[in-house]
Amino acid sequence: MKRLAAALAAVLTFGASVASAHPHREGYWVYRGRHWPVYREVYVPPPGWIERRWIVGERLPPAYYAPPYVIVDWRARHLRKPPRGHHWVRVGDDVVLAAIASGLITEVIRDVYAR
Repeated sequence: MKRLAAALAAVLTFGASVASAHPHREGYWVYRGRHWPVYREVYVPPPGWIERRWIVGERLPPAYYAPPYVIVDWRARHLRKPPRGHHWVRVGDDVVLAAIASGLITEVIRDVYAR
């Protein structure tokens, strides 16, 4: 039982140390000289759609209105508040501002998720 408690304490201590480390530019956490890989969010286009670059004036299909694509926490991505009746949508590494009712794209910001 003592071994289990000691192992649990070591795991909790080590896990808290790694979580508080600062991210390194190359996509690795650096902690005490060791590099730990950091994994990016995986993007998968909606079924039946291929990844492409959208432009202002096109209409975004309703398949992109699903929760994995709509950006609810726009502040975390340093985006401005969407106007009434619009929302930010992730399409590949880009982010588009689209009208909720029609899907009309009014703004495109390139490579937000590539950073």
